[in-house]
Amino acid sequence: MNIVELVFLLPPSANSQGKKSSISIDDKASGTVAMASIREEASDVELATYLFRRLAQFGVESIHGVPGDFNLIALDYLEQAGVQWVGNCNELNAGYAADGYSRVKGMGALVTTFGVGELSAMNATAGSYAEHVPVVQIVGAPAVSAQKSGLLLHHSLGDGKFEMFAEMHQEITVGQANLVDIGTAAEEIDRVLDLCWRERRPVYIRLPADMPTKKVDGRRLQKPISMVPKPNDADREGTVVKNILARLRTAQRPLILVDGGAQQHRLRNEVDQLVQVSKLPVAVMPMGKGVVNETLEGFIGVYAGQGSHPAVREFVERADLVLSIGALKTDINTMGFSSNIAQRDTIDLQAGYTMIDYARFDDLRLYWVLRALITELSHGGKLADQHSDDGYASNEEAHPVLQLNGTELRPDYMSGVVSALPAEFSRTYTDDEITHEFFWPRIGSWLKPDDILLTETGTASFGAWVTKLPAGVTMISQVLWGSIGFTLPAAQGAAVAARELQQNQRVVLFEGDGSFQLTGQEVSTMLRHKLPVIIFLIENDGYTIERWVHGMEAGYNDVPKWDYANYPKTVGATHENCSSYKISCRKDLEGLLADPKFGREPRLYFVEMAMPKEDAPLGVKILAAAAQQINAK
Repeated sequence: MNIVELVFLLPPSANSQGKKSSISIDDKASGTVAMASIREEASDVELATYLFRRLAQFGVESIHGVPGDFNLIALDYLEQAGVQWVGNCNELNAGYAADGYSRVKGMGALVTTFGVGELSAMNATAGSYAEHVPVVQIVGAPAVSAQKSGLLLHHSLGDGKFEMFAEMHQEITVGQANLVDIGTAAEEIDRVLDLCWRERRPVYIRLPADMPTKKVDGRRLQKPISMVPKPNDADREGTVVKNILARLRTAQRPLILVDGGAQQHRLRNEVDQLVQVSKLPVAVMPMGKGVVNETLEGFIGVYAGQGSHPAVREFVERADLVLSIGALKTDINTMGFSSNIAQRDTIDLQAGYTMIDYARFDDLRLYWVLRALITELSHGGKLADQHSDDGYASNEEAHPVLQLNGTELRPDYMSGVVSALPAEFSRTYTDDEITHEFFWPRIGSWLKPDDILLTETGTASFGAWVTKLPAGVTMISQVLWGSIGFTLPAAQGAAVAARELQQNQRVVLFEGDGSFQLTGQEVSTMLRHKLPVIIFLIENDGYTIERWVHGMEAGYNDVPKWDYANYPKTVGATHENCSSYKISCRKDLEGLLADPKFGREPRLYFVEMAMPKEDAPLGVKILAAAAQQINAK
């Protein structure tokens, strides 16, 4: 540590002062109320203690990050606040890990240092913002006195200005707090944490190095935190629910279509109840995969426009009423904007508003709308009894046909896709190769109820569309933001969260070799914290999606050759804490999945699985065709 760092760390903390608090959390799914039982000898607590205990009340029992000179004093207070520190290999990975943790527990947090640290994590924060994941980014900043003096400090731009990095974060956070005034600091913490929870997006807290030890009123921690969405206006909600029910009861071919908004706002329980009481058929869009119990009789599959199974597409697009929950009509989610559902036949339920046909009703929180629908349907009889059972007639309207390098690609006929491609884009595979067409349906029978499943941006996220999930599986995939390398650190964060929940959930990761090379060092964090993650590393020599979009043989889509099966050894794995495998054929895969020892012990399992270089799920090929057309405009 250099002299400048010593000067601006300021007062030492009392690492073990006071008694450890007892924090209890009452979790009631989407509607939760956190209470803190604080036993302190004095009413005042250090600001850092207050911050970490408040986070614990929101369920954040572990905080990810990287230590730096401006945040070290604050980190001294983690232990006495009852919060675990999970140090990551870099700040970007810490942001990804906090995101994965949040998707399992409901909120995550990371700590970085000013400037160099926070900017390294910025990509992860942007991803959390895009995908509505509540993450609290705590930035250790220079002391207030140093900032006021305009000193030319390290980690700055050398201009004596200290606001620019916070300003950079304004577009990717829903709230910021600069804790420079001890008189308002506790109130500011409460304000932004409430915003983070309710808006389901990141917030930014700047904590100067001289502030963690200053005292605030600890009695505020005894005040209950309402984590239930604010009630809707009763008349407005009643009118909307009445209209929705009227439309449902007159429709002949209604269905429910669920997407990522339901996942982002933690509405799985409500969606599940609605599907069961309504008895309506239900489909999901790609970002909604995992929200709906796929073992229900009415589940029909994944709808993604031209990326759908033909039968699923036919069923959805012939509906005369679609009850759409949390739809996000992105390019990938709709396979190049190819969804074909008329707005006049749609009731669009979003987090903060409802649209019926073309009429929009603002300030209606989705949680309460769903609860009201469930209540009404529970008392008003089954809708399904009033609907036509004559099926969905054949759709004679021609869907737009995409082209790939001048050749028509007709996704309506899944078995004919490969033959419709130019010769250089197709090949014949042996019966023993592990292809995407074989693997993703097969792995579904190996998965278990309540697994936490992560699929990397790439072939894995598309392949899993055809995997039938057991009940209760949590699906984590960054479909919208799509930052490659995200899921390995996210799996580490998810595993920490799963351990805290103590529900014996397995964490299973599917990731390609190109993505792994970006963030693979977090395997060491998994080993360090004894996290039982099962990793399937897809080894197919590079960036497969990019190959299909452009440059199948181009060198820029290649990645260096790594010995993946032995990689864990280079970062601390031993026979006691890790089992590694290398498989290259279906026989190897079947033997592994049938092995009763595989995945049974609380350890890391690392599987290097070879797949053909040019092979890809159908969705990748359709996306490539759409991307070529969009990029050419």
